[in-house]
Amino acid sequence: MSVSATVILTGYFAGLALVLATPGPNLLLVGGLAALSGLARTLPLALGLGAGAGVLGTVVYAMAGLMPSGAAWDAAGRVLSAGLLAAMAARIARMPIPDTGLVARASGLHADFATAFATAITNPITGLFFASQFVGPAGELSWPQVVPLMLVTTILVMLKAIAVAAVFSRAVFRDRVASAFGLWSKGVAALFIVLAGLSLRPVIVAMASG
Repeated sequence: MSVSATVILTGYFAGLALVLATPGPNLLLVGGLAALSGLARTLPLALGLGAGAGVLGTVVYAMAGLMPSGAAWDAAGRVLSAGLLAAMAARIARMPIPDTGLVARASGLHADFATAFATAITNPITGLFFASQFVGPAGELSWPQVVPLMLVTTILVMLKAIAVAAVFSRAVFRDRVASAFGLWSKGVAALFIVLAGLSLRPVIVAMASG
């Protein structure tokens, strides 16, 4: 069931794009502060969120590498990957509409790099995403491939945080995002179910041909 690096990376970035499009703790932290204090105030948060995501992904990859290898374990990893993707879909579909103002007040106006870093490494959505990838197809990647992958992931998370801050610093866009949240979250959840099916496909094909 070996898969080319191109296919693996395509699946990884497709999943990451969905994660970045999903409102969660990272969005609440950046969006809440931007709503109260503007774009510039959130730049340390963007740096912390990116760094935290990169570290979390690296740790999950290292832990997944401790799992046994072999065809049977590969199949089990893909089944677990599909289950984690389905769990992400269920979590996203049930998420309440973010109250960005409330989160900003709870976090305090002096939230900094360390606060954002801690938020990122404890983000359950991001954690589930990395687990679904590295116990599944992306577990075949080597360290020389994963290190630059995590650097790119870090940059993308930072850019997403800056984009979110730019949106939420404007009241009109903040209101539109909140009004469309229900449809948005369910659409993203449905796409994660599709990814879960794609993760299971090689296992089903192998069973059918065996």
